[in-house]
Amino acid sequence: MLPYDFVEGRGFKELMELMEPQYLVPSRTTFPRSVVPELYCSVKQKTANEIYRDFEDIPSYSFTTDLLTSRAQDPFLYFCLSYVSPEIELKTFVLENKPFPGEHTGENILKSLDKTIDNWELPRTVPIYALRDNGSNMKSATNLSQSFYDLSCFDHTLQLTINDAVSEIDGMQTVLSKSSRIVSHYHHSCQATQNLHREQKRLGKVERELIINVATR
Repeated sequence: MLPYDFVEGRGFKELMELMEPQYLVPSRTTFPRSVVPELYCSVKQKTANEIYRDFEDIPSYSFTTDLLTSRAQDPFLYFCLSYVSPEIELKTFVLENKPFPGEHTGENILKSLDKTIDNWELPRTVPIYALRDNGSNMKSATNLSQSFYDLSCFDHTLQLTINDAVSEIDGMQTVLSKSSRIVSHYHHSCQATQNLHREQKRLGKVERELIINVATR
């Protein structure tokens, strides 16, 4: 997970010279031009071979899709294939996580999903189950398709239900806000955390960490 130019740093070069003096460290341009593309093609072909071999005997398959945003605010469309192999083994492959510029309409999402299925030569002669969140554009994409059985994510639906319930209960938001400040205090203070563990131990309780509330998780 380091940038390519890391291999040209003085410290890294000295380390490699000490560990393996005969090894010629590739330049930073070698990785994007040859090493990574070759690795990608190798892994893709190996994955495709395994999928095609299994698909000779499976009655259906499913895929999970979602729109993701990078820290740089670049949108990506995610496609994860899942099926049960003839050996009754659940297999899951992330086939694509590709840039998705332009309008995020149901029609554009569907075109991208269809393109992924065609690029990987996945069969359309068996039932295809599409699992997505409750976003209106994702729902529109799977409903527009003539090939997919539309399924909404149970976790996401449950989360929306919880959010609605919390907003309807008087005082609940105040309780959550106060709880969040308490947890935040312990996460930012080593002394407070040590005192918490010491008190848990004194009371004969299991030592646990306080969990930060993240609504989407």
